[in-house]
Amino acid sequence: MRAEQNVKRFLALLLVLAPGTALAATQVDIDTLAESIRSTGTKIVESNTCEKGFQGYYQFEDKKIDQLTVCANNIDMKDPDQVWEVYAHEVTHIVQACDKAEGGRAFSDSYFPRIYRELQQLNPSSVEDTSLYGSWDKRQEIEARYMELLPPKDVIEFFHGSLCFEQQQRPQSTSR
Repeated sequence: MRAEQNVKRFLALLLVLAPGTALAATQVDIDTLAESIRSTGTKIVESNTCEKGFQGYYQFEDKKIDQLTVCANNIDMKDPDQVWEVYAHEVTHIVQACDKAEGGRAFSDSYFPRIYRELQQLNPSSVEDTSLYGSWDKRQEIEARYMELLPPKDVIEFFHGSLCFEQQQRPQSTSR
């Protein structure tokens, strides 16, 4: 319950901030988030064999796989902003997996319409790209794409306030 209250307070703060004003990511931001991800038991790997167009993906299946893959063959690994966007996007899917028992959402239903409108305003093509997803997967992708636009400090704080740090095992789920 404490994590839910922290996330709700943090969400209120996030919605006041303008995601379009996100500061550029640094290697320190990437390393901080990566260490936080690893601390939840998620393995991080770099792959040079990803399908064209994939920048990264998250896989989770209870007792089988809990892995964030960064597609090094499809992004410039020397560009911290490109690497950060993958981490920020995929950490959202990790939060969704941690929250599976509560509905698998990173953001509460009451905030989602605002997140959708904000993303549509700041990056309309990102919203359009989700049109091929089913409604639930579309919601998960919109949450993840919104997270990419937030300042690194806010993404890290959001992740630290999530259920991922209050539970040992995540329910069965796989997100891309």
